[in-house]
Amino acid sequence: MHDRFMVYGSRSPINWIQKLRTYGKKIRDTTTSLGYLIWSDDGEVLEYRGLRLSMTGLRQFMRHQVNQAQDQLQALLLIHAEETREDVVPVLRLQDLRDDPSLSQLGQSFLTDPGIQGSRATTAGY
Repeated sequence: MHDRFMVYGSRSPINWIQKLRTYGKKIRDTTTSLGYLIWSDDGEVLEYRGLRLSMTGLRQFMRHQVNQAQDQLQALLLIHAEETREDVVPVLRLQDLRDDPSLSQLGQSFLTDPGIQGSRATTAGY
């Protein structure tokens, strides 16, 4: 009976429980909980599960990632040599973006945040 009901891929209640348990474990392992993030006293070093990041290193990493994303975007948009990316892609000030994780309604994103309405004035024509 154990082999009959503990089979993955079947439509048994035990299989449903096992899938739910596996999903819960995945959420637990990928979600930050209290005690994993440790800030230094001066607020310049962040430690997460043994990974140490300085704020300078984090800024450099993010700058590098943004530059790579912009280069990929430029290649995807097929921007010609005589054009600049600023002529084709609207300017979006990253420092104006804010995320509010307490808002979980459908369709909520940084684009609907009223805090960046003023910075969107430069992109209104696009």
